[in-house]
Amino acid sequence: MSATGISTSAAEDTQLRILIVDEEEALRLLCRDIAVSLGMSVEIANTTQDAFDAVARHSFDLGVTNFRVPENGGTELTKHIRATQPDAGSRTTQIVLVGAERVGAEESLDAVLY
Repeated sequence: MSATGISTSAAEDTQLRILIVDEEEALRLLCRDIAVSLGMSVEIANTTQDAFDAVARHSFDLGVTNFRVPENGGTELTKHIRATQPDAGSRTTQIVLVGAERVGAEESLDAVLY
């Protein structure tokens, strides 16, 4: 694993690429370890700006982010990924948003889904 949090291997082109974004280091590292153990190539970020930078460098099969990640938040990150990586064929990024609070969650989802 490199200093940027990217797991590399000889078969990286065929691996699922996952971006994990959360402000909690322990959670990022746990998710990274699980994904690597499943054979995924992983990049981790603790802010949306770090994630924006990662998306500029790579395409991802899966993004896992918190609604309340620092700087712009998970919904803004989702919008950014959708705008910068539109239908990339077989590598369209699927996104999992976690940690939504009940109050305002519907409005947050509406902003991303519609």
